[in-house]
Amino acid sequence: MRRVHHVVARTAAGLLVVGALTSGVQAQCGSWIPGGGGISPPDIGGLILGTFGFAPWDRDGAGPQSPKIVAGTTFGGSAGYPQDGLAIFDPDTGNWSALGTLNPSNSSVTTVTSTPGGALIVGGTFSAMSGTAANRLVRLDGNTWTEIGGGVSGGVSPQPRVVLPLSDTEFIVGGAFTTAGGGPSGVGGLTVNNIARWDGSAWSTLGSGFNGDVLALLRMPNGDIIAGGSFTQAGSVAVNRVARWNGTTWSALGGGSSSAVYTLGLLPDGTLVGPMNFSGSGGFARWNGTAWVPFGGGNLFGTIHEVVVGSNGELFVAGTFQQAQSSVASGITRWNGVQWSSLGTGMNGSVISLALIDNRLYLQGPFTTADGISAFGFARYDFGNATVNITSQPTSLTRCAGAPASFSVTATGSGPFTYQWRRNGTNVNTTTNPSAATATLLISSTSGSTTGTYTCVVTSAGGCAAVVSNAATLTTVSGTPPTVSLDPDAVDTCEGLPAEFFVEASGTGPFTYQWRKDGVAIPAASNPSAVTSSLTIAAVTAADVGSYTCVISNACNSVTSAPAALTIGSCSLACSPADIANTDGDPIPDGSIDNGDFSLFFSCFFLPANDPLHLLADIANTDGDTVQTGGGPDGQVDNGDFTAFFSFFFQGCAAP
Repeated sequence: MRRVHHVVARTAAGLLVVGALTSGVQAQCGSWIPGGGGISPPDIGGLILGTFGFAPWDRDGAGPQSPKIVAGTTFGGSAGYPQDGLAIFDPDTGNWSALGTLNPSNSSVTTVTSTPGGALIVGGTFSAMSGTAANRLVRLDGNTWTEIGGGVSGGVSPQPRVVLPLSDTEFIVGGAFTTAGGGPSGVGGLTVNNIARWDGSAWSTLGSGFNGDVLALLRMPNGDIIAGGSFTQAGSVAVNRVARWNGTTWSALGGGSSSAVYTLGLLPDGTLVGPMNFSGSGGFARWNGTAWVPFGGGNLFGTIHEVVVGSNGELFVAGTFQQAQSSVASGITRWNGVQWSSLGTGMNGSVISLALIDNRLYLQGPFTTADGISAFGFARYDFGNATVNITSQPTSLTRCAGAPASFSVTATGSGPFTYQWRRNGTNVNTTTNPSAATATLLISSTSGSTTGTYTCVVTSAGGCAAVVSNAATLTTVSGTPPTVSLDPDAVDTCEGLPAEFFVEASGTGPFTYQWRKDGVAIPAASNPSAVTSSLTIAAVTAADVGSYTCVISNACNSVTSAPAALTIGSCSLACSPADIANTDGDPIPDGSIDNGDFSLFFSCFFLPANDPLHLLADIANTDGDTVQTGGGPDGQVDNGDFTAFFSFFFQGCAAP
């Protein structure tokens, strides 16, 4: 089974989908294929007149069959084409074949939707499908057509316009009708007013319904239902062409739209978008949780019939518009996360429906050319092979006011890349901050005006592919940067003995520490003390010789200590088991017994057992025998070591 984008909502004009795109977004720089890659319809009426039904269909769900496109047609039985009704386009062969015939012959298909399990739900003005009586709604399972609960009726020209599957058997239908059930006459049916729910066996209402047509339906991540259309009331509630159903009641979504809403979209982060017309909207808007706000500065004025949303937030929008932002975009445009752009020169007429299968976008509408290529009402756009993958994402930061900050991304794919950093969804000005157009955004001084959520849009060469990074937040707190109040001292020791470097910091804590050897961070996994204020090396080897520094950080900034050298000197042989230090108490035997040995032994004897320096006091076994008396260190510090040390300490270096 090839990739079919998941159905989220069905519009009056086609199908709204959220794509299963990966982080590597396929390029939009591609090529137009007239007729969808097969034989083109014989005239503009072949696929367009009398139908809004057009959708991808994966007949066996998760099975091995390739997805197809289902469309209501008025081919009229022309050579090589099926009769009027419902037809299938096979992208693999480029052929059309009949799926269902309508009765009466002048009726039409107005909506086509597939269920998660591969069944097909079809709505229209028909009274029968392929000989099966069906009052404007019918279901196809395998090869069997079945009427759905007496269908829908009532009104001047009753017809379903949109179906939203909730499961393989449940769905919500919207359109222009007053009753559900009761057959063609509607007698005995349930009064529903343009929207109803089918649970697999019976109809139910969604409140009091609407006072106008329902043209778009969408399910939010929390299960709420969003409806769009030409209505202005949901029962007694003013809703202005878009409304939310919370499972109990309808409510308005802000001021709504001044014109009919034919389609709605859901971005991967759960943001609702759609063609909302209001002052300053630019024809397209997003819902921020409390109000509709302009999206992308699109200037997409005209009827928007269809939205396809990729999983990375990439949008394809179809309709009757001629321009998107400052680009010519006749009938079809794409938002890549930064700007709107066209697919070639677009169409010479409007686009009614979209379907996205694999790497191909199928378009249907009353056009005769696509990018200047002859295409009678049906065309395909093949994506190129450019990709963008973000391999290193920006990470959230906390900084003191006035401290610098930076965010970075690393990308692979079809470079060279262009970058655009955003703060709270708005592009960072690249004139005032040129780094906003690079892989690393530099903020010289953090403040309240720089706090927020940052993302980066990375675009491939030629603008063919784009991807948005993960979000990272910048938080500002009060405090002072760290300074080094005590640098580490150099250490000259003997091979096999321990060594320790220590640093102290002042400023606003807490601090983090990272010790480095010759400029390279020492992994905490190999030496846990490398991320503390005191770096301990349990047994020095030649590989440890080098220059050591410590990077001390807090929320404000970072500072690096002065370097301290670790060297291995010419070490004198110990003159006695009690000769464990030099005169200063450093763990270097110096051929004499003095207070340096006494101080180091007692310091190490009382250290915790898990401290590497503790074993410097291990000079004998449990019985107090040293290497000179047939014993020696036994890996533990106890009374045997205590007794042996004092015995040899008072004998001095003259001990045998």
